[in-house]
Amino acid sequence: MSSIGFDVPAWLLVLIPALGCVIYFTARSRAGLPVAVQRLALLLRGMAIIAIILGLARMVHLSGGEGLSILVLRDLSASVPRLVSDEIVSETSKRLGSLEFPDQVGFVSFGKDQQLEQPMGLRLGPGVSSQVDRNGSDIAAALRYSASTLEGSAPGGARRIVLISDGNSTEGDPVQEAKNLATAGIVVDVLPVHYEHQHEVIVENVEVPETVRPGQTFSVDSVIWSSGDASATVVLSEQDRIIERRPVQLSEGRNRITFGLGATSSPLRRLRVTVYPNDGTDSLEQNNSGLALVRTIQPPRVLIVSEDPDDTLARILAEGSILADVVSPQHVSAIAEDYLGIEAVILDDVSAFDLDPTRIELVEKLVHSTGMGLLMVGGPSSFGAGGWRGTKVEEALPVKMDIRQRKKLPNGALAVILHTCEFAQGNLWARRIAVASLDALTAQDYFGVLLYDSGVDRWGIPMQLVADQESIRSQINSLSPADMTRFSPTMQMALQTLLPVDAHSKHVVVISDGDPPPPTQSLIDAYVESGIRISTICIQPHPGPTGPATMKKIAQDTAGRYYFVDDPAMLPQIFFREALTVRRNLITEETFTPSIVEIADPIRGLASAGFPPLHGVVLTTVKPLSRLVLVNDEQDPVLALGRHGLGKTAAFTSDVRSRWSADWLSWSGNSTFWSQLIRSISRELDSGVLEVSHQVEGDVGTIVIDAIDPEGRFIDGLDVKAVLVGPDLSEESVVVNQVAPGRYVGKFAAVQEGSYLLRIDHDDGQGNRGGQTKAISVGYPAEYRTLRSNDDLLRRIAEASGGRILSGSDDLLDRSLPKKRDRKPLWSILAIIGLGLFFLDIVIRRVQFKIPRRGLRREVTVPLDESVEGRKERSRRPIIGRARRVVSGAKKTGSRPEKDDPDGASEEPVGRSEELQKLIEARKRRRNRGR
Repeated sequence: MSSIGFDVPAWLLVLIPALGCVIYFTARSRAGLPVAVQRLALLLRGMAIIAIILGLARMVHLSGGEGLSILVLRDLSASVPRLVSDEIVSETSKRLGSLEFPDQVGFVSFGKDQQLEQPMGLRLGPGVSSQVDRNGSDIAAALRYSASTLEGSAPGGARRIVLISDGNSTEGDPVQEAKNLATAGIVVDVLPVHYEHQHEVIVENVEVPETVRPGQTFSVDSVIWSSGDASATVVLSEQDRIIERRPVQLSEGRNRITFGLGATSSPLRRLRVTVYPNDGTDSLEQNNSGLALVRTIQPPRVLIVSEDPDDTLARILAEGSILADVVSPQHVSAIAEDYLGIEAVILDDVSAFDLDPTRIELVEKLVHSTGMGLLMVGGPSSFGAGGWRGTKVEEALPVKMDIRQRKKLPNGALAVILHTCEFAQGNLWARRIAVASLDALTAQDYFGVLLYDSGVDRWGIPMQLVADQESIRSQINSLSPADMTRFSPTMQMALQTLLPVDAHSKHVVVISDGDPPPPTQSLIDAYVESGIRISTICIQPHPGPTGPATMKKIAQDTAGRYYFVDDPAMLPQIFFREALTVRRNLITEETFTPSIVEIADPIRGLASAGFPPLHGVVLTTVKPLSRLVLVNDEQDPVLALGRHGLGKTAAFTSDVRSRWSADWLSWSGNSTFWSQLIRSISRELDSGVLEVSHQVEGDVGTIVIDAIDPEGRFIDGLDVKAVLVGPDLSEESVVVNQVAPGRYVGKFAAVQEGSYLLRIDHDDGQGNRGGQTKAISVGYPAEYRTLRSNDDLLRRIAEASGGRILSGSDDLLDRSLPKKRDRKPLWSILAIIGLGLFFLDIVIRRVQFKIPRRGLRREVTVPLDESVEGRKERSRRPIIGRARRVVSGAKKTGSRPEKDDPDGASEEPVGRSEELQKLIEARKRRRNRGR
């Protein structure tokens, strides 16, 4: 059913007066148009006015949609029993059955976010395996998402959302959202998920002092809620180590259990209180434990990551009264709160391959979001030579590892020999490891792949410059290496090709199970003589020692590296690392005296006396916004400073050992230089004017900051910025507002279980700045605190949208719903029509259209020999008869007037005098009416 409507109907009141004006002014017009033209112009002008006014009134075409569109919206948050919701969905599918067009049904699941499980169709299916975040229940957002789905997939007809939920919403205002849906003509019917946990024990809170002094004892107070009297065991543990196990008798309601703890040397204590009901009837295990953090106040310190436990830099910093902890790359913590007392992290000649990507990302996030400092010190395993290119740490540093702009750069050449077909998916891994090797090289390096294919040893990828990585990568994807029968042919081909290549360093990597016969000794000697190393990777060899022994001997004889691998997943990283062997061109071991580019804090007071020589650096390129402090003779960075988010970063591209810095180790200013460098990048210290507390209720955390100066006066007008790093390393900016004298408050979402790091920085606008970093723990999401369904909220959602609380007998296909009418605006079409009619009106009134009349509009010629008197006599005759005679005479003579004979000129067209007479008479009539 279709109809017409208007969005601005007030304009219709103008229509009649406007048409009246058009008729009046047309009647008073003195344009002298013929009556027929006048009437046509009036008609066109009136139609144009009507079209324009209808357009201004925003006329729309309303078409009534057909059919019923149903969207099933399922709550998959942790508080909803999954089996119960699955059963309701299955029963709903049976009740709907197979629909007939234009009816349709869709399926959406939600928790903290939403996922479309099934687009609109004729039958409700089981959906897909949902991956929604179950740590929250945002019903309001789910309703908005469902409305947008219906708008896109159900443009007309009746629309219904069937909400399957327990009503325990953790975010938003679902009732207001239901009212918005009602305005859009969408009804929300509710299928409640009813439940109530009768036997439940919950650890509501664990209270500890946020900080303690060394040697101080403190209490751990846990608040445990029980639905009834119950016997239980409460366990206090620290990092999975049980400290105390205590039997308790719980009363209905809240119970307080207190533990006493002595001091330890640990800078951070991660304490957990867990309750175990003895009867085993507890419904939810997730809410049976609580987490708390206690930090021991200690002097600021830095963390040095080094393969050397007796790190030289740690001893140097100790001379400058800077405490330093030294850890190996394998023991770097992956827990954010372990870095609370760390002012800066120093990566001292360590490779990126020795830290997993999670820890690398954590370090970068702590620098960016909490202001922790970062320093990378050079060496053979550092910067680009250590595989740091493209990592998160490179993003944070003031230098980048790409050095293609350097005019003179020694390059490398890498040959890869593949023998991979005798383990699962061998050819797939062959392609992956070849790509991994390629990724480690630059455009100045050479790369090639040798393999055994179709009975022939050949170059699968000929040795070539890595100028077009994408082209080489596509060639790699077409490789299919077969079972190699001998090592010697491919190794000989690699040697012959590498010898003439103009490369600074040359390297060969062989992967095999060691089954082929070993290469000849003369071939190995040729490799040794030419200085080309061979690294070997033995993977899944045949039983017996022969294969591994062959591979190991090849590597040892040529000063390469030998790897024994069981897991193919390790291969790409190994090949990437071996490919970096040819990138030793990133290291230049030439003696130079550092030159000063800019005076900065690390070299303040040292510049006048100059610096001792250094004997090598790792080549890097300074980033555009970084500060270059020291350079070598080739203007390569030696010391650069920068910022990354809240943190300060630095890069020292030489080492801190005797290999390149022997002269610095005996220099009197060495300790001063390193101390000043570390202090310049360390995290901003606490100014002592902020007292920060927090509280977590449900899934909302509140930060309360009191700013008080040393005299006890409130500090107002501070610019306070807060950044929160979640357990998943997500970053959230917390808005902090002043709510009272000296008090500032901010709120954040606490929906994830685990520890959050909060960084607070303040500035009073007069150069006084400071900051704090603290940890906030959340034992479990708010979803696990709910013990029963929220039937009241579900009822209000249904009422707000005009829906129902559904029972087993209600008809899901009930059609007594408001139908959405499709609205098609017509104002643009009417505007075009109106403008077109106005144009036609102008054309009709301004342009004369003469309709030719038969026999009257022909030109008539006069015979050449006719006299003047004859013409005069002819002119006195009747016009029609004259025309007939003249035409007849012309036909008789068959002649035409000459151009230079004035008497032969054509006469005026017949009938013009008659038209002129009509115009004169019309003018007289108008003059008479005017009198």
